[in-house]
Amino acid sequence: MDATKLLGKRSVDALCRIAEILKTAGTPFAAVGASAFLLHGIDLRRTTRDLDLAVAIEGGLTAIRPLLLEADLTSTGIEHRFCMPDGSEIDVLAVDPSASPPFEIRLSDEDRIRAVGLPEGIRHAAPIPIDDCHVPLAPLCLLIANKLCGATSVNRPYDLDDACAAMEMYEASGDAGSRSTTSGSRDLSSKRPALFSPDATPRS
Repeated sequence: MDATKLLGKRSVDALCRIAEILKTAGTPFAAVGASAFLLHGIDLRRTTRDLDLAVAIEGGLTAIRPLLLEADLTSTGIEHRFCMPDGSEIDVLAVDPSASPPFEIRLSDEDRIRAVGLPEGIRHAAPIPIDDCHVPLAPLCLLIANKLCGATSVNRPYDLDDACAAMEMYEASGDAGSRSTTSGSRDLSSKRPALFSPDATPRS
């Protein structure tokens, strides 16, 4: 698959730029959201080029903001959304590993974004080649978990459709640790168990 064709040249350039910023700072991160699904080869059945990155940093958004502003990104009216110098926007979902629970993103107005699966997505992300850079991509199964959680919110109508499309692919080929990537290669030697199995025995 061609990342530029999937996401568009502008989005790929923005993704590579911010990836370099985070790598230089030593901040763990992973591509998540709609762009990550596209990079996994998922047909979302809708047109989207949203860019989302999950980052792990003590202090959350308060800690990551100065780093991004120093790199010439600018704030927007949405606290976790930043504007790149070329005008493209990217959502930075900063999870604080020291916080409890670790999957909540705390905003300055005391509001919180539930980020189920994102801490694990960062920890288990696998780097994939995108144009002239490498970007860690969160595993498909964890992206699905995040979408299913988001589907319970009344203002996220696409999340269930995205999760169902992804689960169809997961069942067909297995997640295989994010090996279905833009490189076009796929290694199914470590195929994961099916998400749903009629023969599965419930755990006590």
